[in-house]
Amino acid sequence: MIHEASAVLRERFGAQMVDEAALIKDIATTVNNQPGCLQMEKWHCGTSHCIAGWATILSPIAREIEQKTDTKTAGCTVIPSLAYLFFSDNDTVLKKLKEIASI
Repeated sequence: MIHEASAVLRERFGAQMVDEAALIKDIATTVNNQPGCLQMEKWHCGTSHCIAGWATILSPIAREIEQKTDTKTAGCTVIPSLAYLFFSDNDTVLKKLKEIASI
C-alpha cells in the first residue's frame, strides 16, 4: 500500500526521478555526521530537522513539493519507506539511520 500511494504521489508531483535509496543514505550520513541536527518533535527547527524535513533540505524536488503542500506529504513522496518513522522519537530514528549509514 505504501508503495502504491508513493507512486501516485510521485506521479502527481513529478518526482519519479528521485532516488529514494540515495536520498535516505544522504539523510543518514548528514544526521550521523552532525550530532544534534535531528529533531523529530518538529519538521523544521532552526538548523535541526526531522527525517522528512531533512528530505526537503537535501532534495530540491522534495522542497518544491513541501512548498506546494507540506513537509509530511513531501516526505511521503520521496522517502516513503521511512514514513513509518515520521512520528517516532529521536533515539528510534537515530538507531535506524545508523543502520542505514553502515550499509
